[in-house]
Amino acid sequence: MNSATIKDLMNNPDFDVESTEEIRKDTIAEIMNKSYNVTCKKCGKEVCSRSTEIIKLPENYTEGAPKINEYMQKELDGLQSYSVDLECVFHPSDYSGMCFDNDAIDSINVINDKFLTVDISSCCAIGGASRFYANNQLIFDLTTGEKLSFKDFFKGSDDDFKKIVKEKYGDESSMEITEWVVSDGNSHIAYRDDAVVLFATKFDLTGASDSNLVEYEFTYQEMFGTDTLTR
Repeated sequence: MNSATIKDLMNNPDFDVESTEEIRKDTIAEIMNKSYNVTCKKCGKEVCSRSTEIIKLPENYTEGAPKINEYMQKELDGLQSYSVDLECVFHPSDYSGMCFDNDAIDSINVINDKFLTVDISSCCAIGGASRFYANNQLIFDLTTGEKLSFKDFFKGSDDDFKKIVKEKYGDESSMEITEWVVSDGNSHIAYRDDAVVLFATKFDLTGASDSNLVEYEFTYQEMFGTDTLTR
């Protein structure tokens, strides 16, 4: 894999989505990029730029492909209609390069011929040179097209989940990420071919300006009691 990362590219407000193609892991789906400007609800002024990516599967890829595509399109439509509601005095005189929100797809993967995962990196700036990073993964059932969450795989209680994490790692960061997974079910967790990973940026955990990830890895046997990912 190329030594550059999508985050490296996204750290630049002139980030070029086309140049990320060489570091994507595969091309299961078409990756569509959309760029647009965000306006103020009050005065209509353009105050921020956005760049985002979605996937589009071939309609006959699996039974659930049309529903997955519908979900992704709705997400894009929602972002495109987004506007801000601030006191107009706070608008920058020139938003270009000052305020942006970029999302890029890192990789697309299929696990156990049943589940589609889409890994996404985000970078945003709200004026000035500060950059804020985030990572996320979407996971879908390829048969039904449903977007899934942790509770679709983990059959125990919240306390059972916390106990598994505490017994293997048990530090402050791992337990904080565990609470986030319990409360949301979608964020701060990713599924790989042979493991499930709890993660957060160091910035999320400490408040310091650091985009590196803290990760806690579990085999499927450790987390779910199964040899592979199964609903």
